[in-house]
Amino acid sequence: LARHREMILKVESATGDVRTQLKRTENSLQEDIETRAPKAKLASDFRSQGQELIALRVQTESLKETVLHKLNLFRDHFTKLGEVVDDHEHCMRHQAEEIENR
Repeated sequence: LARHREMILKVESATGDVRTQLKRTENSLQEDIETRAPKAKLASDFRSQGQELIALRVQTESLKETVLHKLNLFRDHFTKLGEVVDDHEHCMRHQAEEIENR
């Protein structure tokens, strides 16, 4: 009977050790689960920001093209305006010559 009690105590001790190890493992897994959730969110946020960055690059490129187009239109208009002023000056000279010849 004493031998059985000794064996029971050893088994209870071993069971206590296993229970302690299980509790440690459970706590470790719980901590891991708690840190993995934010990692998944960070990965999702990173992908989302990457997509936003691509959209901003496309928008910036579009704006650059629009500005370049508008600047080219302004240059063309300004060039035409210069031609009109030159033509007007030419006409004014002819009219001044005609007035002098009268």
